[in-house]
Amino acid sequence: MVGYESGNEQILKNIKKGVTREQAVQFTRDCRKLGLSIHGAFIMGLPGETRETIRETIEFAKRLDLNSIQASLASPYPGTEFFALCKREGWLASETFLDDSGHQNCVISYPHLSSQEIYDAVELFYNKFYFRPKFIAPEYHAHAGRWR
Repeated sequence: MVGYESGNEQILKNIKKGVTREQAVQFTRDCRKLGLSIHGAFIMGLPGETRETIRETIEFAKRLDLNSIQASLASPYPGTEFFALCKREGWLASETFLDDSGHQNCVISYPHLSSQEIYDAVELFYNKFYFRPKFIAPEYHAHAGRWR
């Protein structure tokens, strides 16, 4: 399981990830050479997120050709630097992290990207990643080579 977080270089800097996209690509190549299966973890709604960076992250994950992914919502928990930033900038749409059924709410809303758009980006990510020939027809993929 690898926490890639984002496919956007600026967002990686914003969250102080300490890893560049190119380092992530090289790490993934090295894991592949060793025959390791890679589950990539990504976060939608990090500081600097836009509709374009969401698309960029989805395309990045597809190019990495990971075995599986998970996409999560950015959550500015009280007491964290992210929470303080969201409070200061007025990005907190709510402080209720879970709905009545226990599902995670998107509590962040940027002036240029609503909490609903961020929330919807998680499903979009799964759809764009998993509804590809590699996952829909794996037996054909295995015989025909990589489709992109």
